[in-house]
Amino acid sequence: MGFGILFLGYIFTVFDTGILFIDSISVVFMKALSILGWIIVTVGCGKLSKYIEKFYMAKAASATLFILSAGDVVCHCLVTYKGIEISIVLRTVIYLLYAMTYFLFHFYLFGALKDVTADTGLEKENKKAKKLFYLNTVFCAVNFVSYLGISDTLTAVRYLFFIFITAVNAAFIYTCYMWICLPEDVDMKTRSEKKAEQKEGKKRKNAEK
Repeated sequence: MGFGILFLGYIFTVFDTGILFIDSISVVFMKALSILGWIIVTVGCGKLSKYIEKFYMAKAASATLFILSAGDVVCHCLVTYKGIEISIVLRTVIYLLYAMTYFLFHFYLFGALKDVTADTGLEKENKKAKKLFYLNTVFCAVNFVSYLGISDTLTAVRYLFFIFITAVNAAFIYTCYMWICLPEDVDMKTRSEKKAEQKEGKKRKNAEK
């Protein structure tokens, strides 16, 4: 159930947008959900790393994202509730480290997804994994630059792009959950067989035409 766990956790990472809220309690709550998401993602990648090595690197990156997110929340709480001044340089460094690690996570995640879809003969999904790999690279570039605080407009674009890319990525991970059969997931064999049957049915229809 590695893909199922990964999908569940990845959905929660969208709550990283908690910073959009004005009141502090909402920000902390949303950020906490995002941290929970990275913990679940780490568990999911850990299970998948038994079969694809790149998932191990994704696991290491997601664990780092959990730590950086927790550090950001701690800084936020110290500033908001304790009145302790936190260097803007320190927080900027945390944000930039987060952006770089976020890129590494998706680099290894989609590298693993490209490998596993190729190994299982899912050509359509393999092509989509390659496209998403490049799309995520573009987002990560925008993400990194936005953390430099160059433009408020760029920051707004970053959040909209983030919600969009998270939804697209989550949908693709769910597709992998539906169609890719791992050795431990006996119940998923029927899904893989169904996929093969659908492809065979299309070939027969084309042959009849």
